[in-house]
Amino acid sequence: MIYHSISNIKFELTELIVWTMYYGNSTSTAVPPLSATIWFTFSFSILITGFLGLMFSSNFIIVIIFMELVFLGAGLTSIGTSWFLFDITGQIYALLFLVIAAVESVIGLSLFVSLYRQSGTIDIYTSTSLRY
Repeated sequence: MIYHSISNIKFELTELIVWTMYYGNSTSTAVPPLSATIWFTFSFSILITGFLGLMFSSNFIIVIIFMELVFLGAGLTSIGTSWFLFDITGQIYALLFLVIAAVESVIGLSLFVSLYRQSGTIDIYTSTSLRY
């Protein structure tokens, strides 16, 4: 095969690399890539678990953990969308979700320490001292 330009060679190599990254080596016994249905079912189940935990828990630490699950589910959804649409913006949004989740954890844990010092309990419904 004769190549007439460098750009044609670059295109062929890029296509080979993308195909190998997506489908794997045909001679290896690699695990096939996840389908969109499996990926989004997994990410939405994590998201729904987080929302249900937020609705039904009264322990402050458990609420923070379930908030982290909500951010994780949203991040996995955006990563899956960017992977299946071959777009990088979903991965950038996932990094943004990770930063927001980290800041939320720091603020939540500082509120937890303040709440525990004032009331001696971490139950959300019995402690109202941070309102005033």
